[in-house]
Order: sequence, then structure tokens, then C-alpha cells
Amino acid sequence: MTGEAERGRGRTASRWVLPFILILAAAPAAGGEVSTVLSLEAGGLVSYSDLDGWSADGVFSQTNELGFEYFGKASGERGDFLTFDLQTRLSYDPARPDDEPWAIEVHNAWLEYKLGLGQQVRAGHFEPAFGLERAVDTHGTLLQTLAMDAVGAKHDWGVAYRGQLGGADLEVAAQIGSGMGIERKDGSFLATARASTPPGGAFRIGGSLLHGRTLDSMGMRTIPQPLYSETATERTMAGADAEWSAGALDLSLDAAAGWIEDQGAVGGLLQVGAPFPRTDALRVEAQFSAWWEEHVDEEAALSAVVCASYRLTPGWTLRAAIASDRSYGNIPDETRLVFQAYYYGVAP
Repeated sequence: MTGEAERGRGRTASRWVLPFILILAAAPAAGGEVSTVLSLEAGGLVSYSDLDGWSADGVFSQTNELGFEYFGKASGERGDFLTFDLQTRLSYDPARPDDEPWAIEVHNAWLEYKLGLGQQVRAGHFEPAFGLERAVDTHGTLLQTLAMDAVGAKHDWGVAYRGQLGGADLEVAAQIGSGMGIERKDGSFLATARASTPPGGAFRIGGSLLHGRTLDSMGMRTIPQPLYSETATERTMAGADAEWSAGALDLSLDAAAGWIEDQGAVGGLLQVGAPFPRTDALRVEAQFSAWWEEHVDEEAALSAVVCASYRLTPGWTLRAAIASDRSYGNIPDETRLVFQAYYYGVAP
């Protein structure tokens, strides 16, 4: 790609993303009493693969990064009426294409307005209403959900509505189908819907539907924009997810099935976690996942990951994981060791 094309791609992202960030920064001017929290984050990782040796490349959707989260609420006489969130980071990943290891990643950038009676309208960059990713926070963790396989992205730009239906939480979203960057071409779009039991209990279940034409991209970044495919990929999926807590043991399930480009696709994930005996600082989790697509043999893969997390301080967490990937296609089998140091805490 030429330098002029690269600069044009960067200007496209800046033209849309930066004004939205300014809107978020100005959200407290909406009136009423405003409370905000500024949190800082930092992360570094190194990995070893039996195929490539030692590396500082990003893995499990994580990179070496510095970032922040700016979260707030505006309240009036009748309580909260506006919530806003901006979570972004500067990341370094030497494996990114086009010799662009540095990038700005905008993860959350949304405004949510309460309509009353448990109803909210959200606009900006947020998770599609599909699967376990909508219920859990995987922003800084090594273990991930099926979102990248089933949806094609963890976040997207658009609008959403949340409310209640027959005792269940209901969310529907309409987004542009481009993921981290802002690009719409070849009729790209993403429509999702999810119904789930309310959070807070020992057992929670959810069901999701998805239809859209999403753009495939290389790299999770916003500025400069990712390298997008020229044509969109049609997806129609149904999903089911569940979370169950039994004492110290946590169990999570994530499953999706449907069609990608009129060909069958199906996948599932099981995750079990518990604190190490006699300490809450050390937690061990095991995850087993499988994904298969009829028209892409390289995507037929099994993965098993065991991850240990140690909370060194209230802000710092150290993680070590071993992952074994086995493929039925053309991708070679691989075993990886990953070490991560991650910080997330409220700014002084």
C-alpha cells in the first residue's frame, strides 16, 4: 500500500473517531450532577511458541499497551439519566501488517441515555448483542470468548436498545460491521439481538441471534485503520451462553452455530475457574474450545488453555498460560507459553 493510501486511511479514521472522543469528553456538560472515574491500565507480555520461539507479538487479543478508561454518569432529580465510557489504549505489536507496530485502539466509546422503565439507548463503539462477550469483561484477560470466530469482532460502531421483555433482559443492536475501525463498504452491516436472565444470581443463561455482512480485517486497531477486505462476509448465527457459580467454582459456556457465506459453521467453548486452595490471590482457569467452518478447512481447530492469575496488588495481576492448538486444516499444530503483567487501577 502506498504512503498516500496509508495517510488517507489514517485521516478517514481520525475524521470520525476524534470528534466522537471529543463528544465523550464533553458529556459532563449535559447538565445535572456528574460523577466520573479515570482509570489507568498498562500491560506487557512475552510468549514462547514451539514453532516461532520467543516473541513479544500480541496473542489472545492482547498486546503491549498503555491506556485509560474514562467512565461517568450524569444525574438529575430522578437519578442517573446519562452514562458514558471511553476506553482506549496505545499498543505495540511487532507482528502487525505493513510495518505498523504502534496503534491507537478505541475499545469502548459510547453514550447511553436512560428512557425510563429500565430502557436505555446506546450509541458509539461497544460489544454486539451476541454471546458471552456481552456478559463478561475480557478486555485485559488472556482467555477470550467465541466473539472473534462467530461475530468477527469484539466491538463495532452503531446504536443499541436495551429493555426488559417478560422478565428477561433484551438488547438489540444495529452496527456497521467493521469492528475496531470505521469503514463501511460492499453493503456491510451487523444486526444482533440477545435475551438473557438478569445478572446477579448463581445461574444465568442467554440466547442470541446475528445477521450481517461484516468486513474482514487484519489487526485490532482504530488509528491507523486495519487493512479491510474488499468484500463483506455474510453471517447468520444463533448463539447460547451460560454462567454458573457454585461456591468458589465458576463455569462458563459459549456456543454458536449458523452459516458463513452460506456454508455451515459451529463452535463451542467451556471454561472452568476456581481460586487456588487457601488463597484468593491465585486463580486457575481452564478453557476448551472448538471452531469449524465448512468452506475453510484452516478454521477447523481445537484449543485447550490453562491460565494461572496471581493478584500481586489491588492493581497488578500476573498471568501465565499454556495453550495447545490442534488443527484439522492446513494450519500447523502449535503449543504456546504466554506470560503477562497487567495493571488496572483508578488514577490518583
